[in-house]
Amino acid sequence: MRQKIEIPAKITKNMYVSVGIGRFTYGAIRVSDDSPIDTDPDFARVLLTEFELEIDIPKTDLDFKKELVAILENKKTGIKAKYHMKLKEVQEEIDNLLAIEHQPGETK
Repeated sequence: MRQKIEIPAKITKNMYVSVGIGRFTYGAIRVSDDSPIDTDPDFARVLLTEFELEIDIPKTDLDFKKELVAILENKKTGIKAKYHMKLKEVQEEIDNLLAIEHQPGETK
């Protein structure tokens, strides 16, 4: 059984604001909680500023079990669809084999 998730009342994150100077990022401003440094010249960024962000998280009674069950139900539906197609292919092979009639005197 999964342990209860403890949700803090407040979180603090270091945030980075950067501007792209690479081929694919040129001029794009990005705010993120991960380092803007990228060694790939196509995606290079320059740090403009860094700041600390404090976020208050309201108390909530989320039903994580309900959410997890919904995710697993979606996964199950995907698996059923995938294997339904596989089963259909195998059934078609069986049907094709059963449809082949053996005529007396024929050799294989």
